[in-house]
Amino acid sequence: MDETVRPHIFEPFFTTKPEGVGTGLGLSPVYGIIQKSDGQIRVASAPGVGTRFDMYFPVALDMLSDDDEETGERAPNGSGEIVLVVDDDESIRTLACDILERYGYRVRAAVDGEQALEMARSSRPDLLLTDIGMPGLDGRELASRLPDVRVMFMTGYSEESGTDDWRLLQKPFSTNSLAHAVRAALDR
Repeated sequence: MDETVRPHIFEPFFTTKPEGVGTGLGLSPVYGIIQKSDGQIRVASAPGVGTRFDMYFPVALDMLSDDDEETGERAPNGSGEIVLVVDDDESIRTLACDILERYGYRVRAAVDGEQALEMARSSRPDLLLTDIGMPGLDGRELASRLPDVRVMFMTGYSEESGTDDWRLLQKPFSTNSLAHAVRAALDR
């Protein structure tokens, strides 16, 4: 973008398209969401080079707490149990692995159901923590192919049905809720 366009990119209905080709809200809703979240957005752009948007959000400290929100008690630690974490979303997979390692679990990670199946067959995990909705072999099918392994499901869909409540961890999850869910699944 050149210097004449950049100052207007967050204005509702601003467009660089010719008249009659179309307009829209463009980046205005993005700007509004970031502002309401106490965040910031920065733009770097040069014609012929490209545009970069950097978005900054405050850390949600309550999501990082080790203490239970209601009781104030620390979540239970693991005892070296092996947890196989399966999610096609790298950020969720990495977050879950980091949290569980911090709580004393030995963690293995798989990007999809097929990789998880191979890993579980070569070294049996104590718990399978898997996303339900994944391309290819989904979480339910993966769990059915590993009938002798305890399972905890994760989902970002609030309408997920057909799973016992105690076996379903809602995304996004807090450090504490993940630690409690995994411990409960292992202790059942």
